Amino acid sequence: LIPSYSMKEEGLFVTPRTVTLEGISRNITNDYMRMYSEVISSENNNYMNTNAYKEMVNRADIILTPDEHRFLRDLAKRMPDQYQGIQRSLATTSALKEIEIIISKLEVGVYTGLANQPDREMISESVANQYSVALKSLRNELKALNTRIKYDQQRRSIIQGAIQKVGG
Repeated sequence: LIPSYSMKEEGLFVTPRTVTLEGISRNITNDYMRMYSEVISSENNNYMNTNAYKEMVNRADIILTPDEHRFLRDLAKRMPDQYQGIQRSLATTSALKEIEIIISKLEVGVYTGLANQPDREMISESVANQYSVALKSLRNELKALNTRIKYDQQRRSIIQGAIQKVGG
């Protein structure tokens, strides 16, 4: 998620990052869609024992109470179209939470590493600044992604409100 900087004989060498947050977000959201499907299709008394539920808790501390599980399970049976929209929103929100955790860990790791170096000979001030800029741009990319998702959710909410008003 951040570029790699190294010194070669010919000078500073940069290996650009090869993935975007949008691509990662899409993959993680699909993971959560799968996990929510498995968890919600499980019986009320057993959903916390599923591998998917344990994975949700381990990856991003996502917890469903028994009442929430019961409600979502019932909604999935009675109104599958409504549930699918809610599932997509839950998966997207869960993915964003996990991405926030990943970025925070990257920031802590990079800044701790830079702060703990004994002298500036190992990592120059210039390279340290490049890492700082890379982390700031990653944070800005997350902010932009959050904004786009917020607008998509508002759009869906407007459509849902219109459907309810017309009775469709």
